[in-house]
Amino acid sequence: LNRVIREQLGQPVADSSLTGQISLGLLEGKFLVNEQVGELFLIRGEAINNFSQPRSAIQVKGVLYDQNGKPLMQKTVFCGNPIADEDLRSLSFEELEQMMGNQFGKNLSNMKIDPKKSIPFDIVFKDLPANIAEFSVKVTSSRTTTE
Repeated sequence: LNRVIREQLGQPVADSSLTGQISLGLLEGKFLVNEQVGELFLIRGEAINNFSQPRSAIQVKGVLYDQNGKPLMQKTVFCGNPIADEDLRSLSFEELEQMMGNQFGKNLSNMKIDPKKSIPFDIVFKDLPANIAEFSVKVTSSRTTTE
């Protein structure tokens, strides 16, 4: 996993006009067991605004790969919706999906991320294939914040 994390942190994002100035940090991946759907895989990290103006609605995409680098699953979520480990273990997957899909972020945290500030994200996968070997995360979109 560390190789992929280093690659992700070192690579420019494809569409630099939209997302190239948002970087990723503190990436970790771990397995958890949810009482209702069984095993989950969580990618947790933060997006850092390196633009000179505030950004909002930052979205990230997580991808799970097999040992040959073949994508197995992917999910796009909004930043600013941290999920407590206790909730990851107990809430229904539908509730978790609703949390990850909140464009505005918990307590409107994804509405105005000032320059040099970071915002957390959690990407949760279920119905996992047995051969997950690595993961990656990339920023897929963000918007200029209008006052």
